[in-house]
Amino acid sequence: MRSPMSHPGRALAGLIPLCLPVLAGAQTFAEPLRVWAGLPGASLHWLLLLLGLCLCALVLLGSLRYRQLNRRLTASRRNLAKREHIYRLLVENSIAGVALLGPEAQFRYVNDRLAQMLGRDVAELMRISVMDVLDADDRERTLRRIAEHKAARLGDSRYPVKLLRPDGSALWLLASITPLYDEQDVLQGSVAVVLDVSEQRETELALAAQNAELRAAQQRLERMQEDLVRTERLASLGQLAAGVAHEINNPVGYLKSNLGTLERYLSLLDQAVPAEVDDRRLSQARKDLPTLLADCHDGLRRVEEIVRGLRGFAHAGEQAFAEADLKDVLESALRLAWNELKYHVRVETDYAPLPPLSCRATQLTQVFVNLLVNAAQSMEGEGEVRISTRLLGGEQLEVLVADNGRGIAPERRSRIFEPFYTSKPVGRGTGLGLAVSHGIIEGHGGTIEALETPGGGATFRVRLPLRQGASSEARR
Repeated sequence: MRSPMSHPGRALAGLIPLCLPVLAGAQTFAEPLRVWAGLPGASLHWLLLLLGLCLCALVLLGSLRYRQLNRRLTASRRNLAKREHIYRLLVENSIAGVALLGPEAQFRYVNDRLAQMLGRDVAELMRISVMDVLDADDRERTLRRIAEHKAARLGDSRYPVKLLRPDGSALWLLASITPLYDEQDVLQGSVAVVLDVSEQRETELALAAQNAELRAAQQRLERMQEDLVRTERLASLGQLAAGVAHEINNPVGYLKSNLGTLERYLSLLDQAVPAEVDDRRLSQARKDLPTLLADCHDGLRRVEEIVRGLRGFAHAGEQAFAEADLKDVLESALRLAWNELKYHVRVETDYAPLPPLSCRATQLTQVFVNLLVNAAQSMEGEGEVRISTRLLGGEQLEVLVADNGRGIAPERRSRIFEPFYTSKPVGRGTGLGLAVSHGIIEGHGGTIEALETPGGGATFRVRLPLRQGASSEARR
């Protein structure tokens, strides 16, 4: 219930004492007005009464309006405080870090979550700026993005930033930045809302590394598949070479036998026909026949060497250890690799007198063919290959194959004997030549290595024991 005197009544009662002095003052000004207007004296009191009533009504209405506005203002302040409390609760209890930044990225407000992320106190953060916690490697990129953001006057923007904790550990944050402008459209700061994405970033980096490894493994598998196909082709070629060698060897035998018979017949004819016979064609035939027969013998000899090479290639793994002359092995390798050498490579040899070597000659020939072909392919223009041999301590010999080609990079020298490792373009090499050569030399109880060559080019050193079963001390 309301009190006996309502709010308007109390307001009117309070205004009456205030209105009396006003009415008294109005009477002072009203008397000259009455005289000027020629009104009777009694009408002055009515005029004053009317003015007083109007004044009281205006004051009463103003008081009522003031109270109404005051109540609304109080309610608005309460609602604003309530909303501010709710917003503060949202910010302080958010799982995201929230910061209010100045125009130079200095911290003006930081919630507890962001302080916890950065491993610092709120008071400490209020004394520094974002630039003080940015990672040095990420600072340039972040500053460039901030400058682009300011220049373009963009709205909200999102990008990852890398910060550092006091202990030096990295913190990856996904930041949402909202700029704040005043009435003159001048940047006053920004609001930053960030999420800790360090685990996701580490996962992304780990996945990227795994993807790179998988791509490299896939490339290796594809290359191995190609090499296996080539190996299968080489196996088929070995079988074909054995068949071809057998088929060629038979007609070579016929030709060799027939050439011997032809030489005997020509000798008989030469004895039967006197030398004094004056026949120009017969004289020319007598002059050319020895040369022609020598050429035929030389051609047959070369065919026989090719057949022996094909047989050795086809049955390389079946050969037993036997004594051989290392010079003959090297010369055989030169003949087989001559197609790669003859047009642009000059070959120099320096063979020392050596005792017989217990070895698989065909396998060693394959090793030196690989070294010679690699040397030829490492030269872009004309070049030189030098082959030298020497005896070491009476129980071991050494072969050096040196060239002046591109050489071998130091970081590759330790990998050149790995299977399928090659620095040649695709289609030029399988990556198996040096790996197979390494296996062959180890099977002979020897060593093969690539030496440093200060003047450029590459030098391979092969050391072999003269006898199989020689002590390891003699093989050093």
